[in-house]
This record gives sequence, C-alpha cells and structure tokens, in this order.
Amino acid sequence: MHRVGVAVFETMFGHIRVLQADPVVEIADQILERADPSFVSIGDGIVTFHCDNGDVSYGLRDHDDLREVWIGIRAGVPLDDA
Repeated sequence: MHRVGVAVFETMFGHIRVLQADPVVEIADQILERADPSFVSIGDGIVTFHCDNGDVSYGLRDHDDLREVWIGIRAGVPLDDA
C-alpha cells in the first residue's frame, strides 16, 4: 500500500498552475466527469492535467467503487518510489 498524497492546482484569470503533484493521489470520478477538456484529457487509462507551468499525468490504477475515486500513479515515478 502506498501513501496517498495530493495534487494542488491554482486557477487565476483563466490560467491554471500546478503547485504540488505527489506521486500517488486519489482522483474523484466527479473531477474526471466534469473537467474542462482544455485543462484535463483522459485516454488509455491516463489522465493529464494541462497547466501553464507544465503537464502532469497520472495512470489510473485502481478504482474504489464505494468511494468513487481512482488511485492515480504519477507518470515517470517508479512504483518503488510511489
């Protein structure tokens, strides 16, 4: 089991910046369903957040049907470090 962290984004005047993107996060179904496609893209089990200071991608690994969240593993992070 991995420690679940957070992904923090800041929005200001239509601009989005990533402030923190931990290696393992929970991503709510609601976020994925309602996300603005200019900010979030989803495909092939990967969600990518498009920010002014760079993209952040997470592989959607496990889904908790009861809590309606995905466990996301940040792309480029070895599983031993996640």
